[in-house]
Parts: sequence; C-alpha cells; structure tokens
Amino acid sequence: MNDLTLWPKEEVKLLTQLLAEGKSASEIARTLGNRIRNAVIGKAHRLDLAPRATPIRRKCPPAGKRHYSDLPFLPKEAKPIPAAPSVMASKMLDERINAILRKGFGNEVKGQKVDTNHKEIVNAFRRLGWYVINLSGVGKGVPDILVSKVRFTCLVEIKNWIAPKADRKLTPQQEEFHREYPGSLIIVESVQDVIEFNKKHSR
Repeated sequence: MNDLTLWPKEEVKLLTQLLAEGKSASEIARTLGNRIRNAVIGKAHRLDLAPRATPIRRKCPPAGKRHYSDLPFLPKEAKPIPAAPSVMASKMLDERINAILRKGFGNEVKGQKVDTNHKEIVNAFRRLGWYVINLSGVGKGVPDILVSKVRFTCLVEIKNWIAPKADRKLTPQQEEFHREYPGSLIIVESVQDVIEFNKKHSR
C-alpha cells in the first residue's frame, strides 16, 4: 500500500489544519481517532510540516537545580573542574607537610631563620604561576621551599645576593642534603634568578 492509501486526503487535510493551529502530535492522534502519535509525527515529517510536526519538548529542571550533566556543552560523564586551592588551604597544606617532614627528620623546631628576601622570592614564584610550599620550618638541611608547575617539582634553597659571601654559603647540613637528594634542587639569590629558572622550565 502506498502512503495515500494509508492516509486519506481528508485526514491529510485535517492533519495540516491541526498542525497549523498548534496542536501537538498526541492531540492530533486523539482527534483523528485511528492514528497513534508516532504515525502523526512521521506523516508530518514526510509532508514537511515542521516545526510543529514534532512537538517533543525536553523537560528542564527548575532554575538553580540543574546538574552539570544536564548542560548541553558537557558530556554526562564530565566532572566539574576542581577549584584552585585557596590561600588558607595552601597554608594548611604547608603546615601539614612541615609537620610530616619535621617528624621524619626528628626535628621538633617550630621555626627556622630565613633570609630577608624569602618572602620576595616566594611571591615571585607564585606570580609566575608556580605552586609554592614553604619548608623553612623543617630544618636538617632541607631547602626553604618546594615549587611545582606542570608535573615538574623542584626544591629551592634561598640565599640573599646582597648578603656577604660568607653568609651565602651552605651550612654543613645543607651541603649534605644537596649531595644526597636525588631530585631537582636549585639555589636562588634574587628575583632575576627566579625569572631565569621560570624561562628554562616553561618552554
């Protein structure tokens, strides 16, 4: 049977009229009496009677209650990107790491004398996008800070370039740590050293 046999002219005319009135496929099917909703949608498509031919509406959750998986630009398996750690969270992490390292090295000292340019060097690293953990309270020759960026991590010993040469020397404990540590470790004395280091490891 052809399509005209399945759909008499009277039904096609009524279908066209009801669609023009804005009726849904379900409403049209009930009016026709002998058609199901899918048949109405299919016939409307074949007659090129869009856009009302397929009155299928997606139900959206109320405003403010949508889940990220409902958003059209994210696949359902996507997960929200974790927010960057806050300053407070960073400080808490520093304290936890310092406590662990002090315990590991058997050092109960709560604080350690740092060079006068310590804060300046730390701020320079952070402005250049490096994640910085303060290790100055660990002692036992452990460098002042740990910096990390794009899966590269390095320990940094801070010295002040304006201090006398004798004051910029490594202590015996620092020398021992530098000899035995197998990872990346550098000494910086100025912000310029930080900039050069960043250029080398940001290529």
